[in-house]
Amino acid sequence: MLALATGLLPVMGASPEWEKAVELSAPESKASLGSICLAVYKAVKAEPDKAADIFEDVIEQRTTWKVSECVAIFKAVLMALPDEKRNLARYARSYRGGKDAKSAPSVDGPDPIINRMLDALHRASLEDGVPEQVFNELIDTPDEVFHDWGPPPAPIDYFVTPEDSSTGV
Repeated sequence: MLALATGLLPVMGASPEWEKAVELSAPESKASLGSICLAVYKAVKAEPDKAADIFEDVIEQRTTWKVSECVAIFKAVLMALPDEKRNLARYARSYRGGKDAKSAPSVDGPDPIINRMLDALHRASLEDGVPEQVFNELIDTPDEVFHDWGPPPAPIDYFVTPEDSSTGV
């Protein structure tokens, strides 16, 4: 009984956003992956210090998560935590080695939050190879996934028109 109660404590003291993310990720839920990811994003934004716990609670809801679904949920957390997103990109460049590693600072391992999220994947009852494939997908394309484009450019308030191109006839 005590083990059951301690397993529910994180959700019982959770924010409404966290509870919604867990509810939408339940096996009997008909929610789309987009709805689940949005709920996870909102939950992490509401409680950024609980990001790894939120991710773990969502992943533990199903044993049938596919690699693409786990990656999408992982990225939803990272989108809510831009510093963690940059930390993972930095680690990925260091991990891959080669020319990317020369420009990246030396990184011993992923940030503690990312480490906890990766551990949650390994502890979850997922199909064999899912956690490893999720990690590989996150590490393989860090520049595409994690590039910070910055703010949009300022709008131009004039139009460029071509010079007169008549032959003077």
